[in-house]
Amino acid sequence: MHIFLVIFQFLLILQPSSQQISAPGAVMHQVTNEELRNNGIVTQCCNAITYSQSLLSCVLKEASAVRMFTNVSLVSYYTPNIEEYAAYSFAINSVYALHHGYEFNLLSPKSGHEFEKRDQRWNKVKIIMDLMSKHDDGDYLVWLDSDLIIVDLGMKIDRIIEDINDPDVQLILSKDPFPEEVYSVANTGLMIVKVSDWSRNFFFDWWNTEDRGLGWDQHVFTKLLETKYKNEMNKHVLLLPPDALNTNRPATLNHLPHNQVLHMVGGLTRHRKTVFYEGFNEICTAISRGNDVKLQLGLTRSALQRIEKNILISRGELIDELLTALQKYEYVVSKDALRDQNLLQLQKQMEEIMLLGDPRQGNPDEVANIQTLLQKILRILLLFSNDSAPVDVLQWTLETAFELAISVGPDELVVIMDSVESTIRCLLKKVGSKERGKALYYSFKQKEFKANALHLLGHFDTQLQLLLEAKEVWLEMSKLNWFGSGSGIINPNVEGAEVLHNIAVILCMQHRYDEGLAAGKQAINLYTSRWNDMTVCNNEKQCGIYAAPFETQAALATVYRNIGICAESHEKYREARALFGLAYNIWYQRLKYVSENRAKFPNKNEIDAIKQELVSLAKRQQEVQFLHAVDEELDIELAVKNELAQEDSEVLASVEIEGSTRRKQWKRKKNKNNQR
Repeated sequence: MHIFLVIFQFLLILQPSSQQISAPGAVMHQVTNEELRNNGIVTQCCNAITYSQSLLSCVLKEASAVRMFTNVSLVSYYTPNIEEYAAYSFAINSVYALHHGYEFNLLSPKSGHEFEKRDQRWNKVKIIMDLMSKHDDGDYLVWLDSDLIIVDLGMKIDRIIEDINDPDVQLILSKDPFPEEVYSVANTGLMIVKVSDWSRNFFFDWWNTEDRGLGWDQHVFTKLLETKYKNEMNKHVLLLPPDALNTNRPATLNHLPHNQVLHMVGGLTRHRKTVFYEGFNEICTAISRGNDVKLQLGLTRSALQRIEKNILISRGELIDELLTALQKYEYVVSKDALRDQNLLQLQKQMEEIMLLGDPRQGNPDEVANIQTLLQKILRILLLFSNDSAPVDVLQWTLETAFELAISVGPDELVVIMDSVESTIRCLLKKVGSKERGKALYYSFKQKEFKANALHLLGHFDTQLQLLLEAKEVWLEMSKLNWFGSGSGIINPNVEGAEVLHNIAVILCMQHRYDEGLAAGKQAINLYTSRWNDMTVCNNEKQCGIYAAPFETQAALATVYRNIGICAESHEKYREARALFGLAYNIWYQRLKYVSENRAKFPNKNEIDAIKQELVSLAKRQQEVQFLHAVDEELDIELAVKNELAQEDSEVLASVEIEGSTRRKQWKRKKNKNNQR
């Protein structure tokens, strides 16, 4: 339940290959009963469909017996925690592989292919890199994520490659359907990789260029194509439409009758298992009855909607189940009374509930009951959270506290954050140097959460002190190269910048303008540090900060505006005008982008909100420009009078009084304008 960890969104679109080809999936292929009735997976594994472990064992055995008749090899990877649904996706994809004579490599930690434990998604890169050394140049490796299935059993990888008919293309995959959401130019859930020197070099760099603990594999993939491989992308990387070799998510809204691939991106274990089970069951049932397999394995958009609805309905049942189990612990005051309880099972049940939809949305009774569950579980966990508790229990305690804190009022939030201070101290004592950065992150977020609550309660001095402490924790954390979950590649400094921004605002509210402006400038530098390189551009020729995900740009525009207001209050009008101008430019570029891509932004309110912000910033620019001009005029006039009055103290005094009076007059006029 890493709900509180910040996950950055909004992706940069890179220039796709200019080559125009017809996307795969224009026509679905009907696979007949005769074609599949002797398929080894069907004949041997359909009897094991009821139990995922038995099915997985059967599929692994039969897939390893597939002989390679073409130069195409499929490869997937799974870990024990996803076996429950991977058994069914592998069964479907193994039927597909055997039907076309493709070799299918099903790998796991047991087979010696776990190279990166921190983020299992990274293992695909090393696996493909190593497999290329075992294949001849010109062969093709096709990566399939474990939550992706081929729903058109007649789709031929060979035919896709033939249709492209370009020997320079080394990597084929689909674009991400939402370029504004995730820092990823494409979805790497299905990749067709041509074995070549270029591919070997690219995958080597993909694996070795960055610290894999700082970001997702797709973050580094995108960064490489932005930088080192920027000039080679159009020649060697072909980006197809989102639904050509992947899913235009969400599938429940966008899955079309001709789509050949179904990728359950972000799906729950129970959801994925049900979908993949129905797909494999369709194959088994059709063959046993002498029928042809339904198109898309029967997994049409309406079928997917039905499955999702049934899964979400089950959330209320799971909540009631867990509430009943916890009821007897409502008055527990002793750790000894809980000694024999299976905390791991409790954690698994709670995580499943949290994954079945936003815990703060839906049926009001369910939402309230989830809060009750979190409160009861936190009380239990706090009894265990001491120096003798294992690290995973301490982390679960903190994550439960943060999840609960998101939905409570400021008073209760302060109480919750205070309750886990000792848990954080215990965690920091127990972790080694490699895990210290993550442990410090809990401390950083605890101080930030509490500071935000104190702000709402009007305790600004205490809030400032906590933010200053959070800043110091962040500095220590960043020295250990830890920046939160998956944020290091996109913009490692953003959370530190947010804290500095809040510090700057409070200092300016307290009329400590110089300190506030200094903190604000530090925040701006941290926000822009990742995007200072003006050679990094997206396909709209926007470079530097304008190529950043818009979430980053919007946050920076807010800082520019607030620090500009601080500078204006401190009568630094030229600086204020420059800051307002920078904020204006960001919002103007956003307005242009939204206006040119209206289909992606059907909500007219977004355009109206941007226009209102632009008008407000334009007025502020004009105002400070006027005040700056007045200030310069007064400075010149005073300089002349001072020169003439050097020997006349009375005249000098009158000049100072006159200047002071005129400044006050301009300020009164400005305040009246603001009130209007």
